[in-house]
Amino acid sequence: MSDDDDQSKLLRLLVDKFVKKDKAKASSAHGTGRKLAQLAFWCDMRQVLAANEATMGLEILDDIAEIILDESVEAADALSGSVRIQPKPSRQHESQGAPDHQRFTSYLALVSEEPSLGQQEAQDFIGR
Repeated sequence: MSDDDDQSKLLRLLVDKFVKKDKAKASSAHGTGRKLAQLAFWCDMRQVLAANEATMGLEILDDIAEIILDESVEAADALSGSVRIQPKPSRQHESQGAPDHQRFTSYLALVSEEPSLGQQEAQDFIGR
């Protein structure tokens, strides 16, 4: 089942649940409309979050969204694992290395004048 199918299924289940809940409470159409708008927002947001296949944990966010919309229990209880959101692959770039930290700049200048221990060992090994 694709991610779009999962999303459509989730949306149908949530809409059915909230429409039935609103009817049972005899609430206004405004309440149902508000819930539907919130569901539509979450579906749009979920599409953005799923832009990268490396993103993980969207089902956990679905559970949290459902609880927030349902207003039945503490939403923090639904945070059952890690969520990792990655940007669109086209927005990612290769790291050029970490920039030097200000605190260590003067130290790095001193160290760069002398070969490192690894460099010394390599030179000793080659020189043998």
